[in-house]
Amino acid sequence: KHFPGHGSTEADSHNGQSITSRTLEQFRETEFLPFQMGIGTGVQMIMMSHLTADAIDPSGVPSDLSSIIVTDILRKELGFQGVIITDAQNMGAITQFGSSGDVAVAALEAGVDMILMPADLEDAIEEVTLALENGTLSESRLDESVMRILALKQQFKIL
Repeated sequence: KHFPGHGSTEADSHNGQSITSRTLEQFRETEFLPFQMGIGTGVQMIMMSHLTADAIDPSGVPSDLSSIIVTDILRKELGFQGVIITDAQNMGAITQFGSSGDVAVAALEAGVDMILMPADLEDAIEEVTLALENGTLSESRLDESVMRILALKQQFKIL
């Protein structure tokens, strides 16, 4: 867990933003290695971190809100096809980026499949629903996540 890796920071993301200056190449040489091994052996889920990696995504958002990190790197570059879940969204590193609804929508837009522990569940549900209604989130984007989640549940016979 904690993609793209938390080894280069000492900050506690429970309390506030955790930032690394490591480059993408540095991540490839170190932090990505255990994830690549897990993906190669068929790991079914990966948890994102709230780590902000400015050298990879200069927008300054945490990894689980970054389509560059979630979709471009984890899905496309590393080839992960399983379920991606956020870390707890009630943590200080994420709550400073908006309401529970705002960050839930941003994570889904970035390519995350599951939202873990929003600070305000009702707000998260309401904003995701609104984003679907107004076209910010497409049904096809969420259908991809639903299919991955259902396939995992079926595999483990928890449907």
